[in-house]
Amino acid sequence: MNKKAQIFVPLALIFTAIALFTIINGAQYKYQGKKIGGIEPTIGMHASAIVKAYQEQEEVLLYLDNAAKLSLHKSLIETAEKGGLTSLKCGNSGYNLWNTNKTKTCFPKYEETFKESFTKTLTEEVSDYNKVSIYSGHELAINQNDEELEVVGETNEKITLALTIGGYVIERQTQEVSAEIPVDVANRINQYHETFERASHLYKVEDAFLKAIITQESGGERYAISPTGCAGLAQFCHSTAKDYFKESNNLVIVGRVCVPKKNSKGQTYTYTCDSDTLRKDPRFNPEKSIFAQAEYLANIINYRWMRDLTDYYAFTAAAYNGGPNVIKKAIKSMGKKDPSWEEVAAQINKEFLKKFSNYKSWSDDQRERKANEIKNYVNKVSAYYNAWGGADMFAPSIIGTFEFGQNFRTNTNYNISIYEELKKFAEEAIKDCDDNVADCLEKKRKEFNEKNETEILYLSACEEGHDKVYYDFLENLQDCAYAWGNNCKCKVTGEYTENDTKKLKGNYKLTFKEQNKIMSITSEPQLFFSINLTQPKEIISEFGIKDTTFWMPTIYKFRYNNNLENEQLVFHDSLSGKTYFMSSDFKNIFMIRKDDKFSLWIDYDKEFIQQVIESVKGIFNIAEDEHKNLMNPLKETAYIPNNCTLAKQTFRVCAKTKYKLPVIKERNNRKTLVYEESKIKFALTLIDDTAPPAVNDLKVERVENIIGTILDQTAIGMLFNDDIFISWEHEEVEDLVLYEVSFEDELLPLSKQTIDEFYKDKAKPLSEQIEKEKNTLYYEELPNNSRKYSIIIDSTKWNIQNKKGYVFTIVGVDNFQNKGPEVTVHLLAEENT
Repeated sequence: MNKKAQIFVPLALIFTAIALFTIINGAQYKYQGKKIGGIEPTIGMHASAIVKAYQEQEEVLLYLDNAAKLSLHKSLIETAEKGGLTSLKCGNSGYNLWNTNKTKTCFPKYEETFKESFTKTLTEEVSDYNKVSIYSGHELAINQNDEELEVVGETNEKITLALTIGGYVIERQTQEVSAEIPVDVANRINQYHETFERASHLYKVEDAFLKAIITQESGGERYAISPTGCAGLAQFCHSTAKDYFKESNNLVIVGRVCVPKKNSKGQTYTYTCDSDTLRKDPRFNPEKSIFAQAEYLANIINYRWMRDLTDYYAFTAAAYNGGPNVIKKAIKSMGKKDPSWEEVAAQINKEFLKKFSNYKSWSDDQRERKANEIKNYVNKVSAYYNAWGGADMFAPSIIGTFEFGQNFRTNTNYNISIYEELKKFAEEAIKDCDDNVADCLEKKRKEFNEKNETEILYLSACEEGHDKVYYDFLENLQDCAYAWGNNCKCKVTGEYTENDTKKLKGNYKLTFKEQNKIMSITSEPQLFFSINLTQPKEIISEFGIKDTTFWMPTIYKFRYNNNLENEQLVFHDSLSGKTYFMSSDFKNIFMIRKDDKFSLWIDYDKEFIQQVIESVKGIFNIAEDEHKNLMNPLKETAYIPNNCTLAKQTFRVCAKTKYKLPVIKERNNRKTLVYEESKIKFALTLIDDTAPPAVNDLKVERVENIIGTILDQTAIGMLFNDDIFISWEHEEVEDLVLYEVSFEDELLPLSKQTIDEFYKDKAKPLSEQIEKEKNTLYYEELPNNSRKYSIIIDSTKWNIQNKKGYVFTIVGVDNFQNKGPEVTVHLLAEENT
């Protein structure tokens, strides 16, 4: 608990008692029974005000402490979600990226991110406190003491409470503070200075008072709209405006015609109206609004029950905010001819407001906030009135002020230096992982987890519930976008267990859209896309696809339902507004690379589709081939057995710490506070730029020269006709994908032709018992983690001629399409004898 202004309390109370005795006696002698502000001075009046001010201070500081503690926890969680980053210079790929390559890094400025989040959160939290204005722009200091994180907030801004003759306490702004009307606000209001003077002269209300009300109501913003729909400079609500604007037919009910804007808590804080509404509604006309305001204030001032009151400006301001009827009855409840504002303000509470029809439907909490708002409103208008050149509205009844600071100190069990450990992990991974990057990162991850209490997890183990669906889809989609091959498929949807699907509540809606981005001349061509998750919450990510490719159609929308075996997919082209295809009976979504174009396809249940065809003829173009089990947005089907080669370069990870923080979880349709381990989420870009090693012992021979050693007599008859046997040895390379085999006429350097690409994972083990097939890759295991590969090429297919020399080339290619050194061998083709 905050203990500011509580130091030496017992000692202070002793001195206070002595001082009070002297002050009270002096005051009795000084006032000699004379009324001040309509109040008879009494013994103890000052002491009562001091005690109440002390109680008010304790309540404010306790609220500030609690708000700071809540902000601490929320900001640690938000900082972790952002990976400690304030800006996204390296981009966002679901998780914020800490690098784009080996040289461009964006390591977290976690303290800066935390402080920014803390200030924003604290501002939101203290804004709900209506008794006084609590400052939130503190200078923040972060102290790490072993496993305890302490945040200290300091400011020179003070809260000043006014002590009144009636023994009441209100927030008091000093002349210095009140005079500091922001320059932009003053400029906006002063542009209507002549209008204020004319309205003041016509209705006999000081222009300083008119300006003070508008400063508080709208800050001079012509198109300001409150959460309750009050509009314009003077913030007239619809019901009141009808009596003060001639063009009442043009007045709109804001909540019906304008679009609400909401804050992070889902609360409406303003509205956006179209230009026609802003033009026609007279409340948005500055001159009409100012004259209507002056007329309304003059009517309040001239009420019979208001005429002879000393604090009539304070009552008028209160009536403008809370309603004339409320203030009238509060004044009458005092039973005095000239009660002070402080006396009347003390009567306005939640119970008092319950008597009025427009507040009856409100909750006690709402009524209490409104009561405090009315009092705070008067204090602020008084300060602004003084700043615009008016007199002090409270001078007759204020006997002094009570000032206290609003610093705080809060702590929790957390070690923010974990970001430094993660930064070292990332630096090592970026530096060392330049070959077979996925395996390299996995090795680094295991080493880190063995040495640290924090555990680094991959995305699949980090997310849960509906978040997991989105991030899994994003992860798979981007991996597939960087895959390569042609006429191949890459699975986008994730694999979930029955237990997983129970956690997936509600609909999921994602939109893919091409982005118009300017690329560097030196960079590889890329097509950029944004992926927006709009249900059940909003998340945005961007990524680019290499090469010149495009999507068809440009925008996709689909939804996940709880049962992932019964998803719904919608292919929609935003340009034409046409929906291409909808299905509710499929299990997976695939990205297909076909004819150098990308598109999303689904696998479908053939029996289900046939039933649809029978009922709706001609809708689907289903091929008869039972293998064609994939369908694209144009209702074409295909059988695509081959998987694309993945070149995964974006790795999303999270560090699950041992520090538990409070979060709100929805369980069984109820929100519950639970404590969960904080997870710091970030992404790394690891690019494999290391080519595979060269092959060894490359040999090329006519089949007839080696038939006796590798083939049986049956094979001799099949393969004798000018076939070519190629073999080589190669050490085992984990990320090697294929061997590219080519040849050229040694006398014609530009005659090079690619025979084929032979995929390593499709190689067959060589055995003397098998009949060797042409154009098939075979292998034999060798010592020292090596293999011997071989293929037989049909020379007639490639027009290899007798008595000519040829150069054959073998190149190993890894999953990042890095090509190893070319290894060549010569062959002289001679006629058979």
